Amino acid sequence: MASAFDLTIEKLVSIASLYARQTLDGPGVRYLPAEEAFIALSGVVLDRLAKAALMKRNPILIIDASAGVWDSLLHLTGFSNHKKLRTASLTVSLKRLTDEPFHVKLGVTPDEVKDLVELRNQSAHGLGTHDGSALVASYVIVVDSLLADLDVDRAFFWGECLEVADYAKGKAEALARDGVKDLITRARENYERLSPRGSAETKRRAYEWSRRKALPVPEWRQRDCPACGNIGVMDGHLFRSQIDVPGDQSDTLVVIQFDPSSFTCTTCPLVFSNEVEVEYGMGRVPVWTDLSEAEYERIKEIADRSNLTEEQ
Repeated sequence: MASAFDLTIEKLVSIASLYARQTLDGPGVRYLPAEEAFIALSGVVLDRLAKAALMKRNPILIIDASAGVWDSLLHLTGFSNHKKLRTASLTVSLKRLTDEPFHVKLGVTPDEVKDLVELRNQSAHGLGTHDGSALVASYVIVVDSLLADLDVDRAFFWGECLEVADYAKGKAEALARDGVKDLITRARENYERLSPRGSAETKRRAYEWSRRKALPVPEWRQRDCPACGNIGVMDGHLFRSQIDVPGDQSDTLVVIQFDPSSFTCTTCPLVFSNEVEVEYGMGRVPVWTDLSEAEYERIKEIADRSNLTEEQ
């Protein structure tokens, strides 16, 4: 449930900022010890920001579709003013943002998002001791990702806790990059042990062999492997975007976009299982394709009944 008076983007962000400054171990005003404040309030911060991001697109997106929505619709469309509204849970709000058609990147793995939601649920409904210390860095990254989507200045949002937020975020990103480097190193070592380095001709034959293995896959899903240099295949989300043409308010440019979320090499053991690993392991990945609208519609129509990235 949410108070009707909280349901503006500005109010939601303001409340989130107030609570966020209590969740970190910084110099901000705090009514609970830092760890208890993080456990109790981090979920509230994420919930308010997620709902603000949905409201930016359309206020109706925040309602709980599984409950009676008539009063919520009346309020959000301006026909009445109710004191209580039934809104979506944090899990649903984040899923709506990350799923099609919005595809908002949260900057952490799905498991980390799940852990943050679970911490909120435990703090709200469970008794006993909860350890959320390992989730602080993930929390800061998700908050910053939502702030970027909302175009809110993070320095203003975090205030006196900005330095602590920077430290937590930087430490988490460094650990993630080190983890990806380790994946690449181990995959390269395993590949070279089974396929010792040979001449340039040997390398060329290995590359052509991997290319043949990837022939059924569109080129915009193929990428050279950072471990062995052969061909790998990316999976992810394929969707259509419209971009306004500068200087012409009546015209828009339709662009087909592929957003990679995993990578598997056809030759060596390297696998990136989520968007974070793809980002840190692949560097700049191709997101814009030369796919035609007709081909997009053909693939999308079939994919809607199965897997969006399933090869057709």
